[in-house]
Amino acid sequence: MFSLIGTALGTIFQALSPIFSSLFNYQTAKVEAEAGVATASIQATEQVESKWWFVAALIPAIALPFAIYIWKAVAWDKVIGPMFDVHSSTDPINGPLGTVFIVVIGGLFFHSFMSLFK
Repeated sequence: MFSLIGTALGTIFQALSPIFSSLFNYQTAKVEAEAGVATASIQATEQVESKWWFVAALIPAIALPFAIYIWKAVAWDKVIGPMFDVHSSTDPINGPLGTVFIVVIGGLFFHSFMSLFK
């Protein structure tokens, strides 16, 4: 009785073995193709960054005035100034410039935040 079950299971496993083997080969080929695409993408990005470095420098250049404003408003007006009894206040950013401020600063931080979900 057990030998009959063992023979039947052996026959089933022999019949399924090529299916699992082809499935494994398919998965392997798929992963290798994706790795090739990722490698090509990284190499292309490196070539672009080496030739177009000034484009990457635009983000910090655009954000620098806003960073200076924030540092002046926080560091000088709220921290350093009161320690030396100097009271100053930075004018608020209003209107279209305030919208640009929100877009630039929000874009810098939100882009990094959204990359966590990729």
